[in-house]
Amino acid sequence: MEPAMKLMLADENVTIEKVTKVFESIRSIITNHENELKQKIRTIEKRNKDLIKTFQEKLSDKQEELSKRNKEFEHTLLTKNYTKLLQEHQILIDYLTMTQQELNTLQYPIITAYVIEGIDQLQGTVADIIQPVCINEWEKGSLKFMFSDMSQEGKLISF
Repeated sequence: MEPAMKLMLADENVTIEKVTKVFESIRSIITNHENELKQKIRTIEKRNKDLIKTFQEKLSDKQEELSKRNKEFEHTLLTKNYTKLLQEHQILIDYLTMTQQELNTLQYPIITAYVIEGIDQLQGTVADIIQPVCINEWEKGSLKFMFSDMSQEGKLISF
């Protein structure tokens, strides 16, 4: 192979490798940032889900306890055990008062809301940043310059 041909192929490989490395780096940066955003979203969503689940469990526990007390009360009424009913009357009123106070103080959890800012503009911004990357070519020993832009046809400019 001619030395000039070897030199051209070597230069071509170095240039292509540089382009490949730059674009791999860009893809890596985008992937890493994407993964960070996804992880933050997952963390927020899990925290919100856990808060709501805990709140619902507290409500469910109160509901179960009230249902249990109600069944006991109905059983006492069905058996016509009025002595027991009178004995448990104050206990039941105290329990209902305490439960009402607990339910009044039980607040819906404060969940974290979020907005992903800039996501809608990201694609356009990346395109705007990459668009100016171009290949400028010229014929050695000539005063003609070829400007090759990826978005337009090459233009020949004479000096």
